[in-house]
Amino acid sequence: MSRYKRFVSYMYRYVRGEKRDNTGYARIENYENDIKITIHLKDVTNQRKEAKVYLFHREKNKLEGIYLDKITFENGIGELQIITKSKNVVKSSYEFSDISGIMVYMTSERFWATEWDGGQPIDISQFCFEKSENELEDESTEDLVFAANVEETDIQKTERQFLSFAKIYPFVEEDVECVGVKPNNLSDIHEEWRKWEENDFLLHGYNRFRHIIVGRKPKEKGYEYFLGIPGIYINQEERIANSYGFAQFVPENKENAQYGDFGYWCTNVTV
Repeated sequence: MSRYKRFVSYMYRYVRGEKRDNTGYARIENYENDIKITIHLKDVTNQRKEAKVYLFHREKNKLEGIYLDKITFENGIGELQIITKSKNVVKSSYEFSDISGIMVYMTSERFWATEWDGGQPIDISQFCFEKSENELEDESTEDLVFAANVEETDIQKTERQFLSFAKIYPFVEEDVECVGVKPNNLSDIHEEWRKWEENDFLLHGYNRFRHIIVGRKPKEKGYEYFLGIPGIYINQEERIANSYGFAQFVPENKENAQYGDFGYWCTNVTV
């Protein structure tokens, strides 16, 4: 029996604290240990604008915000898709079963929200905007790009492109960041990675599991990047992975790999 579950919760526009019309939705899909969140909003008053997206946990008269990501409105439409674990949602102390709803925050007088715990309309005065690790990381990258008359470096472009993809959390290491991509996205992140787009082992893994990952972890200066191809830890696959340059296997959501585990065959890539 499939363990896939999904539900849709409608997003409502709030203006100066008053709940107005339904202008979008949040679709939640539960794939056993993973949660995929898709948000779609309409805002005809904004041609291009950013807002911050929070999950929230309701505790008596307090709404504790858990920063998720930013959403950008273009031509009146805002869309966001992100994948996280159902436990320790976006590296917080909460499981997804603790989450009560979603807020898309533009200002205290203008935001969108939905709730699925049977609570009352959202009172912004109860909302606690505690900055998470992810939010601090987002703020640290805002000034990476395009100071006046300054060309973007390769490293800045790589970081900007990396952050444009939906984050996923497949590994237990807290300092590792990963995004899910398609093979033809690799050259978008870094031009030299184009050579990997036709790698037979990479394409085989993508065709089986419909995604690959790009990950990074901090080093003394900047980040070290790697590619990860989904697969199973068995002898035959290990031999094939090694022959195509993917020598390291990292299991999903555990420290040590055992025979038959699902995880990612990884290789470092240059920046």
